[in-house]
Amino acid sequence: MSQEEIQEVAEATSPNRAAPLKAFESQYLDALDKTAQSNSLTKFTPAYDSTIAGCNSCHRVSSSDEFPSYKVRQDHAADGP
Repeated sequence: MSQEEIQEVAEATSPNRAAPLKAFESQYLDALDKTAQSNSLTKFTPAYDSTIAGCNSCHRVSSSDEFPSYKVRQDHAADGP
């Protein structure tokens, strides 16, 4: 399932969260996708870190324990492209 399909399912199954999901997609996921396509770890890492921070901030606001909190692996850059 593609990222777009996952977003569409989430928006359809949680219509009250559709607007925040669309905002997250345009603010974080589009930029992350572009930097991933650049094949530059230097460009990708800050976009990835920003996306994870965006995930967690939204999950905190949703005030529920049902959502995970993501943590960036400290060794993720060592894996290479």
